[in-house]
Amino acid sequence: MIYTHKDLGKILYQSVFSNFKDLEFADEEINFYIANMLIKFIDARKVRDLKNFKIENLILEEPENIKPEGIIKNIADSVLFNLGIFNSYYKKRNSVGFYTHIGKRFYYVSSLYYLDFGETLKKISDNFEGCLFGLNKVSKELNLG
Repeated sequence: MIYTHKDLGKILYQSVFSNFKDLEFADEEINFYIANMLIKFIDARKVRDLKNFKIENLILEEPENIKPEGIIKNIADSVLFNLGIFNSYYKKRNSVGFYTHIGKRFYYVSSLYYLDFGETLKKISDNFEGCLFGLNKVSKELNLG
């Protein structure tokens, strides 16, 4: 089956909302942010079967005309995505703690720059480990990692 961007988005939103629903901190804004982050990284044009997801299905593009605060937020998003989806890779290398510290710090710094959704970024920073737990559940449900 070939997924459209809309189909993949629906699958990812449903998975995030169902796997984050029992996490005390996860409100609708966090769920939308996490789901949109997944959509940002996963290229629907390359995903034919979520059960055979590969790293090649990621969108790895250089952002154009990005401001420094955008770079910080993109790094935080990348750290959260990679630790949440490919957690076992980082566990094997004993680097989860290192990257968790970076993710938390970069989301906190980003929260200071983005007035429109800074509160959401701050919640992600404060609950980074919980977000990892929820993303790991999404990863297992959809066989992403």
